Amino acid sequence: MEGIKAIVFDLEGTIVDVEFVHHMAHVLAAKEVAGVDWSIEECFQRIPHFIGGPTASIAEDFGVSSGRKVDAARFVERDEFHYEKMLEAIEIKPRDGFLDVLEELKLLGIGVGIGSATPPKYAEILLGESGLKDMFDLNSIVLAHTLSDSPTRMKTEVWLESARRAKTFSQNLLVFEDAPRGIRGAKEVGALGVGMPVFNHPRTIIDLIEAGACRIFMDWREMNIRNLLWNLNNRP
Repeated sequence: MEGIKAIVFDLEGTIVDVEFVHHMAHVLAAKEVAGVDWSIEECFQRIPHFIGGPTASIAEDFGVSSGRKVDAARFVERDEFHYEKMLEAIEIKPRDGFLDVLEELKLLGIGVGIGSATPPKYAEILLGESGLKDMFDLNSIVLAHTLSDSPTRMKTEVWLESARRAKTFSQNLLVFEDAPRGIRGAKEVGALGVGMPVFNHPRTIIDLIEAGACRIFMDWREMNIRNLLWNLNNRP
């Protein structure tokens, strides 16, 4: 059971950066539904689930933090509306440097997969438009909504299923994640979690560290994946 046998990447944020679109959708939904007009920076400070969701929890956070009544179902509806409209207007592509890391892992013979809590209809768009769908075995792409109805268990179930499909133990899994929830899920199943946030914001970094990230990188281009694997496999 020693060593990293497979690597799984979260999709949104971690390898396809649509986080600004998500965050703007949250801001617009909060303004429409509850009259809460906060900047993204204010939301980072006040909304615990702002990075990584789920959207229903973000709606609840807005209610608690603002002291206003927030209709969660209406919030989710408007959030999805704004997200879909903005998604149509942007270029969807892998983050800079990710494809180089992926190619290196394939040369090393390390099993790779994608594990995401993204709803299937959006995952299909992101995977297709970015070209990632053709770079991964379809069996290695695990979507949380096909496994669990519980937002608090989604990422935990994803990592367990990813390990099963890779024919290894979860303790031999390395997870790359931009959200604390995904890092916590990895830690719960005994996997190692590396933080790959989009925003270089103090609160973001602190939350990833507190969730249990063993390393944090802001950019795929700053990572030497061979050295990282060696260091993690030979850690005390």
